[in-house]
Amino acid sequence: MEDYSEQILLVNVWASWCGPCRVEMPDLDELQEHFADEPFTVLGVAADNIAGVKDYLKAVPVAYPNYAGDPDQVFGWSQKLGNHHLGVPFTALVDTTGAIRWTKMGGGESRLMRWLRKLNNCSKSFRWMKILLSENQNNYD
Repeated sequence: MEDYSEQILLVNVWASWCGPCRVEMPDLDELQEHFADEPFTVLGVAADNIAGVKDYLKAVPVAYPNYAGDPDQVFGWSQKLGNHHLGVPFTALVDTTGAIRWTKMGGGESRLMRWLRKLNNCSKSFRWMKILLSENQNNYD
């Protein structure tokens, strides 16, 4: 994540075999494309074999960067982000200091994603991120 130190990250841990992961990827892709000019990056991290991830992303491409790794290593790393259930999908919002500001375990649209979608439809303003990060709360599910 050091390559993204100047970015606010929405880290999504997923797997190619995970149905809920596949369902939320278009929403994440839409967010990445909408805020492409802002210091914001959706970052996919697949707990999966590289061949499966490459095949899936070839069939269903997304605009945000994706990495893949051994599930044990990915889950160990994602546990540091708050993925205590070691499952997918798991999403965390990380600010530019590395502080975790929000987490979501499981599929389905959270209040944060609904809020981001509304903002996405209304304006390209990046003010929402400053507001979110200033709240330092973890209750957007």
